[in-house]
Amino acid sequence: MARSFNRITSVAVAAAALLGAAAPCCARGTGGFLRDWVVSAPLEGTSLEAPLLPADFAAYPGFYGAGCLWVPVQAEAEGRLDIRALYPKPPAGTVLLHTFFEAPAEGTYTLRIGSDDAVRVEIDGRAVHANAIRRGWTVDQDRVRVPLARGWHRMLVRVVDYGGAWAASVRVADEKDQPLDVRQQAAAPESLARLCRLDEPLTVGERTEIASHLSAQIAALSKELDAAQSRIAQAPEGYVAFAEYEGARALGLRFFEAMAALWQETGRDEWDPEGARDAQRAAAEAARGLSEVLAQEADRLAAAAARGHRVWEVLGGDAPRRREAAAAAVQVAALLAETRRLAARLENERLLASRFENDIRNFRQRDMTIRVVDAEGAPVEGADVEVVQAGHDFLFGCNLFALRRWDD
Repeated sequence: MARSFNRITSVAVAAAALLGAAAPCCARGTGGFLRDWVVSAPLEGTSLEAPLLPADFAAYPGFYGAGCLWVPVQAEAEGRLDIRALYPKPPAGTVLLHTFFEAPAEGTYTLRIGSDDAVRVEIDGRAVHANAIRRGWTVDQDRVRVPLARGWHRMLVRVVDYGGAWAASVRVADEKDQPLDVRQQAAAPESLARLCRLDEPLTVGERTEIASHLSAQIAALSKELDAAQSRIAQAPEGYVAFAEYEGARALGLRFFEAMAALWQETGRDEWDPEGARDAQRAAAEAARGLSEVLAQEADRLAAAAARGHRVWEVLGGDAPRRREAAAAAVQVAALLAETRRLAARLENERLLASRFENDIRNFRQRDMTIRVVDAEGAPVEGADVEVVQAGHDFLFGCNLFALRRWDD
């Protein structure tokens, strides 16, 4: 179950806080790792030179460029960004990562880079490192010295995957190669607002591209929700479904139907507030039958998804600024990711647990009666009975139900 939903996405929900007005990240003890990034979906091909981008290229949360909407992600505590967790399906390809960081003074800095597999790093549109290699990720595999002026800089990282794991990390060190905690953020700092054209209006073509991209993403989620309903509705042939399992399946179907209806409303140009409210209530009520915590999450998510319809108002408005359009677009992207996470939790944690309990009853438990009689076949009252298992027909061993359900 949950093949379509078995993915991990750390997309930030507070989209507005990540845009322009975001406070730089400079937590002490980060070991110099750059942790806040925006990512572009995997591109076909394994060339470190592609795609060709202008020297002034800068991406930020909600920016549409290089054929995709850039969404915020955060690396793990040790600086590793697990790209395969973000994009589990493609067997190979190239991913683009972008961030802004500030050099506290003019000087020569050392970048420590880890990657699985090939990697290329550009700063301010200039390539400073490239390594076309096949390898597994470990920290600080490559080191490159880079002269930097004082102030904010743009970093673009391309990471090629040839199959299997897919990860990257970058940290900054001083000229003595000692890790240096620098201010860093995925959003464009105000000093680079003009370069990123945050206050310029979107062109008609850009509006169309963003709207088409988001519409395609909503359509893809709708298909996944429909597929989940099909999985939940089906039971194995010859299967006895007990009342508890039937109840959980019914609630799951109601939840997925409601979420699918809500996203269909969100994706329409003509907004039906009453229909959206009905879908929101239905999703929360269905989740409440499984867990009060899930119900609260479902209600909050459904309400936010309904507000996500505002993106069409922004894109269709009177010359929206890039800053406004980006905030609305990345909010929808975050809600799409959060919907997938919640759907995965509901299907994996609740419905699958109910399915396992039902399987135990079907395949590992049976009612039985033991009748004790004497040599003449007469019942023995109050007999003591000891039952010892001498053998079994059950083939104990591992199974694939839990495949890829845990990070480790």
